[in-house]
Amino acid sequence: VREAVDTLLGLVNEVTGSVDTLDRTAHLVPAMLGQDGPRNTLLLVQNNAELRASGGVSGALVLIRADAGRIEMVKQASTIDFNPPFDEPVLPLDEATHALFGDKPGQYIQDVNLLPWFDVSGELAKAMWESRMGDTVDAVVAVDPVLLSYLLDATGSVNVGEVTLSAENAVSLLLSETYVRFPDPRDQDQFFAAAAQAVFGAVTDGKVEARALVESLVRAGGEGRIRIWNARPEEQLYVEGTTLSGVLPSDNVGGSRLGVYFNDATGAKMDYYLGTEVKVASGMCRADGRPSFQVTVVLENTAPLDAAESLPEYVTGGGEYGVAPGRVATVVTVYGPVGSEPQGVTYGNSIEHAIAQMATDRGRPAVMVPTELGPGESVTLVYSFLGEKRERGALTVDVTPTLYVTETQHRSLNC
Repeated sequence: VREAVDTLLGLVNEVTGSVDTLDRTAHLVPAMLGQDGPRNTLLLVQNNAELRASGGVSGALVLIRADAGRIEMVKQASTIDFNPPFDEPVLPLDEATHALFGDKPGQYIQDVNLLPWFDVSGELAKAMWESRMGDTVDAVVAVDPVLLSYLLDATGSVNVGEVTLSAENAVSLLLSETYVRFPDPRDQDQFFAAAAQAVFGAVTDGKVEARALVESLVRAGGEGRIRIWNARPEEQLYVEGTTLSGVLPSDNVGGSRLGVYFNDATGAKMDYYLGTEVKVASGMCRADGRPSFQVTVVLENTAPLDAAESLPEYVTGGGEYGVAPGRVATVVTVYGPVGSEPQGVTYGNSIEHAIAQMATDRGRPAVMVPTELGPGESVTLVYSFLGEKRERGALTVDVTPTLYVTETQHRSLNC
């Protein structure tokens, strides 16, 4: 009997996550599709070539209206449509956000996601859109070109003007070749918007196989490439606690969770050439039983050695923000477990400590370090935290979705 019960419990645990997801989806999707009346969703197409904590700057913005299941794209915009930026933050920013990122998240549409809390990013994007564009926004959804490539796996290729966009070429075309084809940023934004519209049309025309579409969305959701925020709290409840929320847990009950976030400081599109690797470790190294955590972040600039001359100025930045052409400047912010204490950051095996800025954000220590790399250069940063107490559950980590899936390694900490 015990063996049978153990088997049954194992099966229940396996399907619990799927059943929970299906239950949440069954409640949320009809509402967002306008079951109870017209709904406006602001879609942010994030550009991974210029990183932000949740993925990238919003190169293209699309307002989607759903009414009784009928979906249409009603308005498109780009960051250019939000110039000049707001003189003051559109909403009050808390102390931690101001300490780490200044007022930028509340002033620039491309910076609403400098911080890793998508519930705040969604509110800020809603406020900015409503202020400049005049439409009411009921929900904000962020996606990236990598997700579009997954969707094209399900739909097949689409035509964007004279260009054929496929699962194989979508990422390189949208995040690299576009800047060679279209030197004018306005033309680039129009191409991004047209690409998003073409993929959106292919997804909603009713011809795509449902299973393939769901598999693409599940894959992207697991990689953090879809973020959802609903203005209605009763609907947001169905998103909370999932990867779609873009919010770290408020406690360590389910196990300690870390956050590793990348923000571009080049002011250009050089993150197409940024290689990333993350290693996390934990162990009991103290007699009082408090756990130690270590996060190792490796960055590499894979741009060609002649990047300053061979890449377009729009990609390199041309030195406009103080970063020499060909170099990549990245701010790496690591969030420790709730209640933990930062123990410093070092450069790899060196005893040299990195210059860090620190703040406590929603009960978590946030440690921010700026980096800058020339072509072919790499840097290793090691962040250390001391936990409040040993928690049950696995150690997990949330990482900014980049051009490629960041390799995350787990290991035991050598005390």
